[in-house]
Amino acid sequence: MTQLSPSSPQTESTIPFWTSISEFLTKPNNVLTNLKDRRRAQLTAALTLFVTISNIVAVLFASDQNLNYLLVISGVGIVSYFISRTRFFSYGAFLFILSLTATPYVTILSAQDSNIIGPIYAWIPLALILASALLNQWALFLLLGISVTAILGLQFIYPQYSSEIATTSGIITTIGILLVYLESFRAGIEKEQLSELTKANQELSLASQFLEERVVERTEQLNRRTEQLEAAAMVARTAAETSNIRILMENVVDEISQRFGFYHTGIFLSDSARQKAYLAAASSEGGKRMLARGHSLDIGREGVVGYAAYEKRPRIAQNIDNENVYFRNAELPGTKSEVALPLIVKNQVIGVLDIQSTERKSFGTDDLFILQTMADQVALAIQNARLLEESQIALGQLQSLSSKSIQDAWRGHLNNKTKGYIYTSGNVEILTDASSDNDSDIRQNLSIVISLRGQKIGTINLKRESEETAWTEKEQEFTEKIASQIALAIENARLLEDSQRRAAREQTLNELTTRLSRSLDVETLLQNAVRELQKLPQVTDATVIIAPQTPRKQESR
Repeated sequence: MTQLSPSSPQTESTIPFWTSISEFLTKPNNVLTNLKDRRRAQLTAALTLFVTISNIVAVLFASDQNLNYLLVISGVGIVSYFISRTRFFSYGAFLFILSLTATPYVTILSAQDSNIIGPIYAWIPLALILASALLNQWALFLLLGISVTAILGLQFIYPQYSSEIATTSGIITTIGILLVYLESFRAGIEKEQLSELTKANQELSLASQFLEERVVERTEQLNRRTEQLEAAAMVARTAAETSNIRILMENVVDEISQRFGFYHTGIFLSDSARQKAYLAAASSEGGKRMLARGHSLDIGREGVVGYAAYEKRPRIAQNIDNENVYFRNAELPGTKSEVALPLIVKNQVIGVLDIQSTERKSFGTDDLFILQTMADQVALAIQNARLLEESQIALGQLQSLSSKSIQDAWRGHLNNKTKGYIYTSGNVEILTDASSDNDSDIRQNLSIVISLRGQKIGTINLKRESEETAWTEKEQEFTEKIASQIALAIENARLLEDSQRRAAREQTLNELTTRLSRSLDVETLLQNAVRELQKLPQVTDATVIIAPQTPRKQESR
């Protein structure tokens, strides 16, 4: 399997040697930042370097007549090249073009023949073309003026060629003006393009700035929404952790004010008739003073709280100065905006969550959605706490009734007497007052209550001789478990005895009814009834008397 080594060399794109040398020799100065200037500086360096090298090579093969001139041109080229590598590249370009422009005149003046027009056409247009590429339009115009002046100056040296010189100067002038115009036209196009590019860049910059602002704005909104959701979750958790309604509401208003940064938070609870909403909890000092004096509002008549409770929907006052239904409270002078959120459970308004801020327009649509969701959770928590309290009260009442029924049942079962047994000296005896008070030679006692559903129905007493060790905690726990099992067992036995007695009574009643139904004679039936009633437990005498009551006579009017 082929395995790659982390130290193995990677293939990289390499630049050709001659290209790197060319870029090194023609690289413009770092001070130049404009792309057009860098291009011109690079082109100037390349041309001057090429011409200089060509002249140096030509020196090696030149005759004595042209040697001095080639040396001068080479020196000018070297100077122009080094100037082109600086921030003043345009001076080097002008010097280079000027040396090219001087070439035909040196040739004309040093030549033996009479051909003066050929060198001009050979060098001057070339110099002007290069100047249009390397120089701006004003430098090109200056160079054109120098060239035309030099051409016209030849008339004084060669008057016999005045007409040819004039024609040549006109042609050169036309060429130069055409190049100047083209350079001007190109500069105008570049200026327009630059203007359009600048405008596009500005528009792009504005769009980028707008997008950045939108991103910052949306990020801030997202952060705020996240903080609000976290705060709402914490408020809901706080509400869920408390079962006491008063503590629950106090914790909720404090959490909302602290985490959302509101000026005042209050909870109103409506009465059963839905006529008034009473302040039940408040976070601000002014709200607590209102709470102390029992502040209330009429539902549907007073303030945004009353209207929210009546309409079963949130009511917002973004600016209390423009709100007609706002209840102006002297205890809360810093309020600028307010929102009232109904606490609804099963389509019934149980109260209102009132939130007030010191800033105008403090509640947006998104804020309202989060706050209403939080209010719904608070409403459920309050309703659950109410139901829990009601169930606890009902359970307490049920336990009280159950305890009383247990006490009555055992009191009736034992006929208000105490019953017990004692184990001593290997025998089991009925517990008497004498045996219960016998404490001779007894040093350590353990008493465990026999309780049934929270009610004491008996006691287990254990006694240990003095030489034995004290009762341990595990022994006490074990005895308590035994006591609980005894309580359940004797309760089951009592219930079984009660059910058996009820069954016996039902059976006796059925038998009595059967025997009585066999006789159709009244005298015999009454005698049988007396005999059967005398058979009941603990009955010594039985009497059955039939004596209809004499109806009263109607009084005469």
